[in-house]
Amino acid sequence: MISHFAKLLSKMSGRKKSIALFATSSVGARGLGTICQIIQIPLIIAMAGEEGFGFLMTVSVATQMAAFADFGLGGGLQNRLTTLFTKQNNKEALDLFVTGFACLCAIAFSLFLSLGILFFVDINSLFQITDDVVRSQSTSVAFIAILSFCVGFPLQLHFRLAQSKQLGWLFNIGQVL
Repeated sequence: MISHFAKLLSKMSGRKKSIALFATSSVGARGLGTICQIIQIPLIIAMAGEEGFGFLMTVSVATQMAAFADFGLGGGLQNRLTTLFTKQNNKEALDLFVTGFACLCAIAFSLFLSLGILFFVDINSLFQITDDVVRSQSTSVAFIAILSFCVGFPLQLHFRLAQSKQLGWLFNIGQVL
């Protein structure tokens, strides 16, 4: 099946090939993501309990929602990069990408510095956690989730770069990883 798909791709033009790769990788990424969730959720509930699972999902969703808060830099950067790549102006595109990346790194670093507030907030009371095991680990889990967000926040620009280069399949692979 893979060899048949490779032969089919070799006969396509650049634009059609990009669309076919994007569609195929999109279906593959969604399928793999669904399978992972089907496997992960029962494992996490079994290991962390219902309250631990609920806390973990709350923290995870909060950090995922915050990832969209790039202050419009990502969308604006993607639009401008697309224009620059269309005009074959790779030098200016690189300068723009580096500037956008530096801005998001500065924002992420500022957020990281604000992590100190976690040591003054009673996470257990805030989330009304009653399970002793979850209570003992809640601050660490929140810290790791926010730290992961701060590291990943500027790195998400690779999605915008892939889309601006019309490499949607690369975007899909990045989402799976």
